[in-house]
Amino acid sequence: MGSLPNATEPMAGTVLTREYQGKEYRIMVTVDGQYEFDGRPYRSLSRIAKEITGTAWSGLVFFGLKSSAAPKPAVKKGVR
Repeated sequence: MGSLPNATEPMAGTVLTREYQGKEYRIMVTVDGQYEFDGRPYRSLSRIAKEITGTAWSGLVFFGLKSSAAPKPAVKKGVR
């Protein structure tokens, strides 16, 4: 039995594009649910983000598929 697709995970055939430090990077989502970057397969967008930046990133955040934090509720100021 397979798992249900995640709403934030891109569909097979999708090409993700990200510009970082003046260079454009393209990642292809493969039919087996992995990612191809620079001619090599990767299981994780986070691993690709680390390859590109040299630091740990959430792959979904780095590639713009998920926001980095939930929006904060507006603060209401009371009357004194």
